[in-house]
Amino acid sequence: MTRPARILCSSLVIAAVVLAACGDDDETSASAASTASNAASSTLSGSDGGNDGASSGAGDGGAAATGSTTGGGAGGPGAGGAGGWELSFDPITLPDELNIVTEMRFIPSTDGELLVLEKGGRISHLRVEGEAVERLGDFQIETYDVQDCGLISLAFGPDFADSGDLYLGLCESALASRIDRVHFDPSDYDGIAGSAENIIVLDEPDAANPWHNVGSIGFDPDGTLWILAGDKTVGPNAQDLDSNLGKLLRVVPRDSGVGSDPAPDNPFVDEDGEPTNVYAYGLRSPWRGARDRFGRYWIGDVGLDTYEEVNVALEPGVSFGWPDHEGPCGDGAAPCTEPVTYYGRSESHPYLQDDPEHFPAGTRSVWVGPYLDPVEGDPYEGKLDDHLLFGDLHTGFVRMLHIGEGREILEDRPVAHLAHGMAWDRGPGGYLYVLTFGTLLSTDTETSTFFRVQVD
Repeated sequence: MTRPARILCSSLVIAAVVLAACGDDDETSASAASTASNAASSTLSGSDGGNDGASSGAGDGGAAATGSTTGGGAGGPGAGGAGGWELSFDPITLPDELNIVTEMRFIPSTDGELLVLEKGGRISHLRVEGEAVERLGDFQIETYDVQDCGLISLAFGPDFADSGDLYLGLCESALASRIDRVHFDPSDYDGIAGSAENIIVLDEPDAANPWHNVGSIGFDPDGTLWILAGDKTVGPNAQDLDSNLGKLLRVVPRDSGVGSDPAPDNPFVDEDGEPTNVYAYGLRSPWRGARDRFGRYWIGDVGLDTYEEVNVALEPGVSFGWPDHEGPCGDGAAPCTEPVTYYGRSESHPYLQDDPEHFPAGTRSVWVGPYLDPVEGDPYEGKLDDHLLFGDLHTGFVRMLHIGEGREILEDRPVAHLAHGMAWDRGPGGYLYVLTFGTLLSTDTETSTFFRVQVD
């Protein structure tokens, strides 16, 4: 099995670009010493000075009760053996350096073409050719890219083959994220940025730091745009149904010009009885998410002091509890839907013990996705069908999760180790591909690396 060079965080060297991280409205009171010690592990994902409980033992329970292999029970060391296989990573040669990669998507109806987003605003148009990648071109999008902010997410419009509509999630300032639509025309890269139309702005004038911004975006089959929106460091936003922040939003972009309208089947209405943008709420820093073929929305919510959550919205109107609850639902006043699984900061947690290569980072940043729908000619022979991949950006564990029609876990087991795995998508031949984040701190890999995923 081929493994990538391991990417190690240093707690001593802070790079010129520190994606220092996010917090709620109380996090600004954290001590300078705590902030400095954790900044060395912080990333765009939303881990912050408060996200450090490694020495406290937080999280020794929690996911151990739900994070199980088939048949239930605690998912301890060796829990992945029942599957008989794991993922490995074959390196693919990039044409030049990519750094601080935030997202990657293969372009529909093309022969291996993809777009890669970098935090600073560059979008690279590439094509996979066997074991190498060709650069076809690139263009620049203006974005505010301090700390966690930058160019973060993308989705292809439902009629992309005809319209060329590309949707981008980015920061416009320390206080605001937005979704823009641009017209992707590879015959005129220089003109793409100028075609931008704003779809929605997500702002918070009282944001303490440029954290908890827009996360993953995507489209439902009916053309509705779903958006993961962080709370912008103001925790009460997550429970305020008049705010777009700390939410899973669903909107319908207008066909021309700027703006959007709430999806007509959203569960909440305003004082005039009209639908709002909100589909689900109670989120802190929902950095990565996915929608599956059953219409379920998977959300990785980065925690503050204790737990990282893997949530699923099975129905409209649910609350995931933040800021009253983090990890399992407790005694807080806010409504709360239990996460499918969650994990804490302890080195003894089963998720870390399942991965002998895990890096002992103080911070955690959960990611979720992709969700693997069945495809024709599947090179994995159905082994990944209807399973979600999730893991931790800092420690590097990668797991596979499968639930039943409700929320019960049917399978949750380790399948790989990949440090700083940032962007995943299915590409040519049905294979899964992944790009790592690249330079953040002192690491032994200075630029992003690209892999084709195999099942061994």
